[in-house]
This record gives sequence, structure tokens and C-alpha cells, in this order.
Amino acid sequence: GSWAAGTTAQLPQKAKPKPRKIVPVTLALVESPAGFLVQQRPQKGLLAGLWQPFAFEGTAMTQPELDAALRTIARLAALGLDTGTAAPAALPAAKHIFTHIEWLMSGVQLRVPAQNAPAGYVCASREQLRTTYTLPGAFRAYKPLLL
Repeated sequence: GSWAAGTTAQLPQKAKPKPRKIVPVTLALVESPAGFLVQQRPQKGLLAGLWQPFAFEGTAMTQPELDAALRTIARLAALGLDTGTAAPAALPAAKHIFTHIEWLMSGVQLRVPAQNAPAGYVCASREQLRTTYTLPGAFRAYKPLLL
């Protein structure tokens, strides 16, 4: 038994880390003449209180890219945004690994006419994105497009 093998004093095995939860995130880098549309994240939870481009978590681009782009634009239009006539461009996919969560990001870039930002959003110039509304490292992959 274990007596003979001398294994009774071994420490209990550490539990394996839980697998990370995969969370799809769809972004829209919406640029107007005044700058990019950004929103503040909730004060609790992941990246609390930080600024980000228009994004919704838990929605992946599984359909063809264009369908997803059109859905994104429909969501923007639902906020009262004039999405203009410019065709959206697909963003490169990127991922960011947090301790317990992995974001799989995809989305669209869209230029829109000059207008006021929808409620809960601000228009931030490239300069303001460098200084005032700094984006978390999770969006590092898209910073070259924003700065």
C-alpha cells in the first residue's frame, strides 16, 4: 500500500488551472471628421472604467464578414449614428489573453459623416486617444489604426 511506497507525506497535487473562457468581441473603429467613437467600460469588471472603441462582447463574426459588418452598422444606426455611405473594411482578427478570459477580436472600420456622438460615447481625436482616452493594452493590435 501507500505505506510501503512512502507516499503518504506528499503534498496534495495542485489542481490544474481552469481553462480560459473564450469570449468573442466585435469592434467597430468608427471614424468621423472629429475623431473616433469611444465608450467607457463599466466601473466594475474587466478593464473597469477604461475607454474602448465601440465593441460588443460575446458576438463573433461567424457569418461571412460582410453580414457581420452590416449587423455592426445596424447596431450603430440603432444608436442614432449616421453611418454614411462608405463601405466598411474588415479589421484583422486579434486576440488578447487575460488571466481567466481570452478575447477573440474581429470587426470593421467605418468612416462616417460629421455628427454628434451617441449618448454614452465620445468622439476622440488621435491626439486625445494618445493622452486623454488611452485605450487598454487589450486593443494593442488596433492602435496603429487609431493613432
